[in-house]
Amino acid sequence: MVTDDLGFTFWPPIHEDAPGYPRLDITLFAAPTHRHFDPRQIQIYVDFMGSVRTLDVRHPWHNAAHHLCPGRIRLVDFADKTAEMFSLGGQLTVKSFDTRTRCVVVSNAPILRWIEQEVPSTALACAFESLLARRRAAWLGRLSEFEARLTQLDPLALYKACLRSLCERLDLHATSYRDGRGVLRRAIRGALRALEASGDGLATAPPLEQIL
Repeated sequence: MVTDDLGFTFWPPIHEDAPGYPRLDITLFAAPTHRHFDPRQIQIYVDFMGSVRTLDVRHPWHNAAHHLCPGRIRLVDFADKTAEMFSLGGQLTVKSFDTRTRCVVVSNAPILRWIEQEVPSTALACAFESLLARRRAAWLGRLSEFEARLTQLDPLALYKACLRSLCERLDLHATSYRDGRGVLRRAIRGALRALEASGDGLATAPPLEQIL
């Protein structure tokens, strides 16, 4: 496992070029330990009867399982400092114990760390979030239909459709960083190498506009 001793743990990526991680473990504490980042709250998007709802999990919590929707995962500690990740969907499992609650996020699409713009995973997360915002705007007046479709998408299928859309918008062979997209290109190239290594490229990926 990949741990920074921050109250949350990433499991190793399936491929070294993958921009994110297949699993994220988060521990919500009853009181701060003062040893690391101590999450007291997690804000995460989940499917609620075919619509998208923000789930605000704190300790103590009931044992539960939820289907995740695409979006940011936001952790808040006892000093109101935050840490953020981005997911294209998956599963959330919550188990509560005496002094802590454990939240496990699992996805077949990489879970991306949201750190700063110069980091490839953050650049990719920003690009995905922008693509989803554009698709949401295209469904204006039919947002309930948009959310219903969003909750039904396989995370990996959405991931590949988003990558295809980005590939069509960007020249991945460009080497100039002057347009501010060099970090994003690097992230996309790594994501494509990881998919190809797993035998699952973009050849069969549908356009984003077709599935969402």
